[in-house]
Amino acid sequence: MRVNTVSPGYTVTAALQSQIDLGLRDPEKLKAHSALGRLIAPKDIARVVVFLLSEEAGVLTGINAPADAGWLVAGSWGTFGGVRAAQAR
Repeated sequence: MRVNTVSPGYTVTAALQSQIDLGLRDPEKLKAHSALGRLIAPKDIARVVVFLLSEEAGVLTGINAPADAGWLVAGSWGTFGGVRAAQAR
């Protein structure tokens, strides 16, 4: 038996889009605080899940796949108003 998890970052679901539309979330700020500079579409998460279910991932078990566009490695505290670490140029 294989057991794996997926931890998505800011995914543009109906709930997040509603917050963006109401001005409660700034999508540019969210994008700026990910290493890839983008938000995630639900299909992006689905692709990770499909991969983990496929034979290509047949030797993987016990992993967590952070499908977060690099949010964890880009100084995530900045999303909540903290100071973001300087980016390499």
